[in-house]
Amino acid sequence: MVFKDIYEEFVAAKLQPKRQNWDNLSDDVFYVDPETAHDKSQLKHAKQTGLTSVEKAAYKSFLDCRKMCDEIKDCFQFSYHDGICAYHKSFLLGKPRKPEDKKNQGWTSGWAVDKIHSWVQEHSECKEPVWPKV
Repeated sequence: MVFKDIYEEFVAAKLQPKRQNWDNLSDDVFYVDPETAHDKSQLKHAKQTGLTSVEKAAYKSFLDCRKMCDEIKDCFQFSYHDGICAYHKSFLLGKPRKPEDKKNQGWTSGWAVDKIHSWVQEHSECKEPVWPKV
């Protein structure tokens, strides 16, 4: 059994362009509005320099966050929550996540399904398992 087998059996069918009330654990790069950041730690982890116009708008909505992911070559998945857009450079399934309160928009996650499918096809040739040397 190789990772591709696990991906095809347990993950591939669950990846969707959009999934409500779901946290796909995207945490490589964050986009936040510096004027309304909830706390300073959000700014510390956010990309703030050298942004394209699409990246500058990524925190505004789920659709803006999706546009950012479409533009960034190494973005395979993203999430939007309470004015924060985050993306991940690999793909994870994640877990359900309900809104913390009524005024919170909740968590919405998305995957760049076509990018992921292309990456899987490009890396599908596994001649034999490589075992770590212990």
